[in-house]
Amino acid sequence: KQVPSLTKLGSLKNPALIFTSSLAILLTVLFDLTRIASIGAIFYLVMDIAIHWGLFRNLRKEVDFKPIIPVIAIILDVAVLSAFIYIKYLNDPLVLIVAAIGIVLILVAERLFMISHTDDEGNMPMGMKNTSDKNNKT
Repeated sequence: KQVPSLTKLGSLKNPALIFTSSLAILLTVLFDLTRIASIGAIFYLVMDIAIHWGLFRNLRKEVDFKPIIPVIAIILDVAVLSAFIYIKYLNDPLVLIVAAIGIVLILVAERLFMISHTDDEGNMPMGMKNTSDKNNKT
């Protein structure tokens, strides 16, 4: 349900694999390994900051953790990301442009996905069974 249907291409058991492989091939054709790794590092650090921020901001009451840990992680991630961006700005600004475009595309795709998969009540069922139902035996 999360990946668009690829029934026109035949009986694919894992359409996400097609998307991932296509992206990997495209990156390999367009960039060398150093640039691919740099883009991946930027994506990882941004994702890590977002996850720690989400944990700190939204899950404080639901998850038992010391709030200082994600705050320190965010500070360290921002420091590393800032230094990395500065170095890439001086040496290879194309990496920053591609990473920025990639992040924007991810945010737009995520927003479109959320809009298209959320019902009027704000729920996103995704075709999964309700795990809170005690009579549900899976």
